[in-house]
Amino acid sequence: MEVWKRLSAFALVLLGTFGFAYALAEKLPGHNHMHGAVSLAVPATTNGGYTLVADSVTDSAVTFHLQHMGMVVTRYQTVHEAKLHNIVVRPDLSGFQHIHPTIGNDGRWTTPFDPATTWHLVFEMSPEGVSSPIVVTYDTKSAGATVSSVPLPAPNDQVFVNGLLVTRVGLDFKVQRKDGSPATGFEDYLGMPAHLITIRSSDLAYAHLHPAMRMTVEFMFSTKLPAAGTYEVFLQFGYQGEVLTVPFTVVQQ
Repeated sequence: MEVWKRLSAFALVLLGTFGFAYALAEKLPGHNHMHGAVSLAVPATTNGGYTLVADSVTDSAVTFHLQHMGMVVTRYQTVHEAKLHNIVVRPDLSGFQHIHPTIGNDGRWTTPFDPATTWHLVFEMSPEGVSSPIVVTYDTKSAGATVSSVPLPAPNDQVFVNGLLVTRVGLDFKVQRKDGSPATGFEDYLGMPAHLITIRSSDLAYAHLHPAMRMTVEFMFSTKLPAAGTYEVFLQFGYQGEVLTVPFTVVQQ
């Protein structure tokens, strides 16, 4: 009986060791699973019972508020160091900006833009009480704005920026110096090692992703793009006091 007890205890130790090793392996760099496809938000002024309202429109700025059940929303959660994430991009996906307008005590904010062209504005925010961000959009229509389209860059897997080589595999990214040596000087941006903004060219459907693991030289988003199409993805991270934005054109077959 004593022998069986010892064997049983030994087996439990082995199972525990194996379970710990497996759990650790799940977190090791290079160990990556594709956890389903990106969930994209299709452009709309209404989402989850919330509606984007334009209060004041000029050729170079629009003042907005968010409305819920007929009331102006005035209280927002701070998510990734901001109450409002505002993506400003041309409909052809050029001219990308990621800004954070201040929401006033009355629940209103203003987004400025260059009146020489048209812009697609994406707003991502979390009113108090919601568990998932609300994403709503607006398209500017300035008098005299040009609407000529700039072709997307050719699909690419490597981009050089600020002396760095950024290599893409799926939606995972490795950052090195141009000579292949390890890069240093990375900094968090908005509370995360990196952010990835994904926009589909056909309908401007949007997603905002964060790395699955806290790493620096590799940003692993552990997911994949949804249906076939052409996407522009914008990787953003802090580096030596700057925020770098690295665009990639991705064709999903």
